[in-house]
Amino acid sequence: VKSAAEVKQSAVKVTLAKGIAKTYNGQAQTLTVTEADSEGKITTQGELTVTDAAGKVLAEGSDFAVSYSANVNAGTVKVTVAGIGAYSGNVVKSFKIQPAKAAPVHAVLLDADGEVLAADQAVFTYVKSGVTPKLLLTATLPDSEHADQTIEQVLTEGVDYKVSYQNNKKVTSAKKAGCKVTFLGNYKGAKVTGGYTEFAITPASLADAEVVAADLSYAAKNNKAAKYLQLPFVTVSGTLLAKSEYTVTYTYADGEKAGSAVNKTDVLSLSAEQPEVTIRAEINAKGVNYTDGETKPYATYTVRYTESAKTDISKAKITLADASGAKVKQVSYTGKAITFTPGEEGNQAELVLTVGSGKNAQTIKGEELSTHFDITYANNVAKGKGTVVISAKAGDDTYVGARSATFTIAAENVKSAMKLKDTLTELLGRIFGE
Repeated sequence: VKSAAEVKQSAVKVTLAKGIAKTYNGQAQTLTVTEADSEGKITTQGELTVTDAAGKVLAEGSDFAVSYSANVNAGTVKVTVAGIGAYSGNVVKSFKIQPAKAAPVHAVLLDADGEVLAADQAVFTYVKSGVTPKLLLTATLPDSEHADQTIEQVLTEGVDYKVSYQNNKKVTSAKKAGCKVTFLGNYKGAKVTGGYTEFAITPASLADAEVVAADLSYAAKNNKAAKYLQLPFVTVSGTLLAKSEYTVTYTYADGEKAGSAVNKTDVLSLSAEQPEVTIRAEINAKGVNYTDGETKPYATYTVRYTESAKTDISKAKITLADASGAKVKQVSYTGKAITFTPGEEGNQAELVLTVGSGKNAQTIKGEELSTHFDITYANNVAKGKGTVVISAKAGDDTYVGARSATFTIAAENVKSAMKLKDTLTELLGRIFGE
C-alpha cells in the first residue's frame, strides 16, 4: 500500500492551454498533447500538458491515457486523464466546441419526390393550408484529418435548423414566397450563404374537385327555383373551399329543359304527375388561388315532390360523442386522416346527427346514419379544424339535405400519455411481481 507521500508523488497534474478554440466540424475533436524528450524538455507544446508532482512532462501511452466524452457536437467536452504505470489517479478537465456559425451553407428546394430543383423550377401548386416545400441544406466544413480539404455535411431539419414560411398561403405574383431558416445546435448563428430559398405558387386546378350536393324536398308554397339552388360543398385534395373561392352554374339535367340554365325566377311546378326535377350544379373557380380545369367538376341533385314530407337535415346539429354518450370536444392528431365512419375500428368518437330540438329532437347515429347518409371529410389530417359533411343519399325515402360541422384535431398531451404509461407499468409490475 502506498503512503500518502507516495500517492501524492505519483499523482498526475493536468493543464489545458488558455484560449482553446474548437469549432464544430462534424468529426470527433481531441486536444494536441505536449511532448518532451527523455530529459523532460518540451519538444512540442500541445493544448494538454500532463506533469508529475515535480513538474516533469509525462508521456501519453506510457505514463497516462486520455479519453473524451461528447466530443463531436457543439457544447462542453469532458477530457479524462488517467495515470498508468508508475502514475495513478484521474483528472477531469473540459473545453468547449463552438457552433459552426461561420460555415458556408448552401440551400436548394426539393420536389415532392425529394429531387433537387433548379431555382427557376421552384414552382409549386397552391395549397390552402400553405405551401411548405422541403429544403436541402449542406454545410462546408474543414476536414480535421486533412488541413487543406473540406467536407460537405447535409443538415437535418429539427436538429440543425428549423424552417418557417413567408407569403406561402396565396398565389404569388412579383413577390415570391420564401423559406426562413433558423439554425440550431451545431449551426446556431449560421446563415444561408448560397443557393436559393424562394419559390413561386401557381393556382390549383378544380378539375379533380369533389362536389357534394344532396337531394331536396319540394314544397308547393315555395315553387320558385331560387329556393332550390343550393350551394354544394367543394373539396380539393381533402381541403374544403370557402364560399368565396367558387361560383355555381345551375342547369337542368333532364327533361325538356335539359342543358338550359336554371333561373331564380323559374317556377318548379312539381306534383304527383311530375314528381321531380334534377339540377346540375357546375363549379367555377373564383379568385386567384384556383383555376378551372379542362372539365369542370359538378354534382347533380334532385328536387322531389313527395306525398309524405321528408326530414330536411340542412339545419341539423352534428356533434361527436364517446362510448358513454358524453360530448367529445376534440380528437388527437395521428398523422393520418381522422374519420368517424360508423362501424370502423379505431374511431376516436362517434358521429351524432340531431334533427329538431326539445321534445321533437331526433338523434341519428351508428348504422342508421350510414344507411341514410353519405359522409365526407375535409382538412382532417393536420392539427387544427377538420370538417365533416353529412348528406342524405340520393333517392333516400326518409331524409334530404346536407349539413357540415367542424371538429378540432389537437396534439396529444404527451405528459399525460407518459404519466399513464408509467402508471400502467407500475400496476403490471405489482401484478406480475416484476
